[in-house]
Amino acid sequence: MPLDIELAIQLLLVALGVALVTKFTKRPYTIALVIWGLILGLLHLIEPVHLSKDLVLTLFLPPLLFEGALHIRSSVLRRRAGPVLGLALLGTLLTVFVIGAAAHWLLGFDWLTGLLLGAIIAPTDPVSVLATFRAAAVNRDLATIVESESLFNDGIAVVLYVVLLGALGGEPLDPVQGLGNFALVVGGGLVLGVGLGMLAARLLERMEDHLVQVMLTLVLVYGTFLLAEHLHLSGVIAVGVAGLAAGNQGLRSAPASSRERVGLFWEIVAFLVNSVVFLLIGFELRPDQLLGDLASAALVFGVLMLTRAAIVYGLGALAHWRQGNLPWRWRHVILWGGLRGAVPVALALGLPPGLTGRDTLVQVIFGVVLISLLGQGLTMPLLLRKLGLSRAGRAENRQKSETGTQQGDSMQPENTNVSV
Repeated sequence: MPLDIELAIQLLLVALGVALVTKFTKRPYTIALVIWGLILGLLHLIEPVHLSKDLVLTLFLPPLLFEGALHIRSSVLRRRAGPVLGLALLGTLLTVFVIGAAAHWLLGFDWLTGLLLGAIIAPTDPVSVLATFRAAAVNRDLATIVESESLFNDGIAVVLYVVLLGALGGEPLDPVQGLGNFALVVGGGLVLGVGLGMLAARLLERMEDHLVQVMLTLVLVYGTFLLAEHLHLSGVIAVGVAGLAAGNQGLRSAPASSRERVGLFWEIVAFLVNSVVFLLIGFELRPDQLLGDLASAALVFGVLMLTRAAIVYGLGALAHWRQGNLPWRWRHVILWGGLRGAVPVALALGLPPGLTGRDTLVQVIFGVVLISLLGQGLTMPLLLRKLGLSRAGRAENRQKSETGTQQGDSMQPENTNVSV
């Protein structure tokens, strides 16, 4: 059924209840929403709700991208540009190829369908991870790498998805032409996002009314996305870059009160959108329907994580060799922080009904998303604590250090007076 007002209120009430419970259980809020969506979907306590590609990519994704980009500092992004671009571009392309090869050789998909599977599950969705990062007070550079990778690989994966769908529909697949179209769509999205973002930044600098500033950013988000899509450019990349420009140029020059109010507005919007999106993902990922393809999904997830490990540790070693500031502990978190979520679900739902093997493809993708969200999302707080990267982990390390020092002192002779 469509997402009407009554249903939206029901979903928000469920989200509010989950938020209150997670405050006491200390579990990731977005993952808890997925679990409750699974439960409500199985029990049919709320009328069936279905996501669609347009609903996710056009309505829900732009504000999430923009809100995340507002918090990315350009100085940190420049400092970490190597790992971010490597993960977003080379990582996405390698993931698409390896998953395509695995789907072809291990699951019997034809090459184009296998590559399409790779393009759909390549984009990361670190929303739940970043919420955990903020609660754990994780290093800003580490959070920037994880968030910026998702900001750019979403757009790259969507472009590959469109190209591969066209090839499956009978359009000729010319590698040279495809590379040119890819560069045009991604590069055009970058240019458009920078242009509109800088224009909005100049207007934000000259405005003092926070209500007008909020309205301007709202128009910027959806106007940039819709214009980019109309021009056949990457709307995802355009919105992300526009958010970077507005956050680092316009809002930083605006009065502190304006920054706080605009930031609070987008924080509330992102919270509401995330609440609805992750609940609906839970409705869509029906475990009772995934059982037949769960083994295939687990196999694809295993290949996906092995591929990501090779990418993260390979690029991480290169970045650490060049700059010496990408610790092993960070690389473990970057590896495990590459969750799959709303974007793969949306792209899977956007597959044409007449596509050969569509049902199997969708179930495998949903299975990978379910394993990723529950497996990686639920264990991320534990990983951060064990690595000493969270507030609790740092406190435990200090306590151990102090205990060790006290034990060492107690082993010394009581009379330590030494004549010199």
